[in-house]
Amino acid sequence: MELFHSSNHSSLDNLYFHDAELGDIRVSYKDNQVVVYLHDVRIEQESKSEVELTFSGVTELHVPINEPWGGGYYCVSLTTEQDGKLKTEQFRTKLLLNSGDEINIVATQVQLNSSQKSS
Repeated sequence: MELFHSSNHSSLDNLYFHDAELGDIRVSYKDNQVVVYLHDVRIEQESKSEVELTFSGVTELHVPINEPWGGGYYCVSLTTEQDGKLKTEQFRTKLLLNSGDEINIVATQVQLNSSQKSS
């Protein structure tokens, strides 16, 4: 388990999510929580993992399904940023898909859990 927050969120950018398959996105409005499931993430060279990203303290979630580049649900990139519009403890995570859609989540914390994919 790894934990990311406003002071170390850029470390999440350094993880390799390219070509990971987007699974479910589960939202708990009551708990201000969003869980994003990614499949076939390369955590270690030549290994594939299932990854669960749990966003806490969520205040914004934008999940377009417009597919401007055509159909697809694979990750092109995952980036994080803090900007002047957000509270000090918040940061934005952007997940760009090969469909051209960009999922945006504003939260105070992200917990990453991974497990080896069973064959």
